[in-house]
Amino acid sequence: LSYPYLILLASGGHCQYLAVLGANRIERLGTTIDDAPGEVFDKVAKMLGLPIFSGSEVEKYAKKGNKNRFSFPLPLVDKNNCDLSFSGLKSSVRRQVDLLVEKQSGLYIHDQRDICASFQESMKLTFENKTTKALELFSKFSSEKEMSFSLAGGVAANHSVRNSLKELCRKLNVRFSAPPLDLCTD
Repeated sequence: LSYPYLILLASGGHCQYLAVLGANRIERLGTTIDDAPGEVFDKVAKMLGLPIFSGSEVEKYAKKGNKNRFSFPLPLVDKNNCDLSFSGLKSSVRRQVDLLVEKQSGLYIHDQRDICASFQESMKLTFENKTTKALELFSKFSSEKEMSFSLAGGVAANHSVRNSLKELCRKLNVRFSAPPLDLCTD
C-alpha cells in the first residue's frame, strides 16, 4: 500500500483503526476499550464447548447456523467514534448459553450453530458500522482521490468479516487489501 491508508488491526490481542500517513506517522482513530475481537471469538467457542477453542471453529459452526435466531448487541454503534467494545457482546452470548442450558439441560448442535451464526453476524455488523465511521474520519487525512483500507490480524481470516468489509469498500469506492488468509493468524 502507498501512503496514506487506513488499517483495521483486529486480532486476539489488539483491535484498532490506524491512519497510516507515512513511515513514521501513524494516528490512532479508535481502539477496543475492553476485550479484543479474536479473544471473544475464542471465548465464545469455549463457552459452546466446541472441539477447538478458536475463532475458526465459530466460523465453521456459523456456516450451518441461523444468524437471525438470536439478537446480540452491536456494541458502541450508536457512538460517533471509532472505538470498539466486545465484552458486552461476549456477556450476551454467555447469558444466552446459560439460558439454553438451564431450559433444556444442555446445548444441541443446532443451538451451537445458531449462536455462532448470530454472534458472527453481530461482530460483522459492528465492524461494518465502525469501519464506515473510520473511513469518514480518515477522509480528512487523505487527499487521494481513492482511499485505501487494509484489514489485518487473526480476525481478518474470518470470511464473513473479511467479505463484508471488502464489499463495504467496493460500495464506497475504497481500495481494499488484506494479507493472504494463511498470514492472518495470531
